[in-house]
Amino acid sequence: MAMLAGTMLEILPKDLLLNAPTRHSSLRDRLVRFKRATKAVNRSINMMKYSIALVLWERRLIPRIYTLMTTL
Repeated sequence: MAMLAGTMLEILPKDLLLNAPTRHSSLRDRLVRFKRATKAVNRSINMMKYSIALVLWERRLIPRIYTLMTTL
């Protein structure tokens, strides 16, 4: 989803974004807010994954999970 917001910002011409009427600038503002929000959500998800991985690593469960997954 963040890719979509980034792509939309790249598609809109720069002069349109700089000298845009209200409706275009509000669209750009919404796209920027959407991109920022999805970036924050992705950062939170990554923090959760790293935290879980750290706990599994400390309990020495990662090698067992890895061997279990590779044997399937």
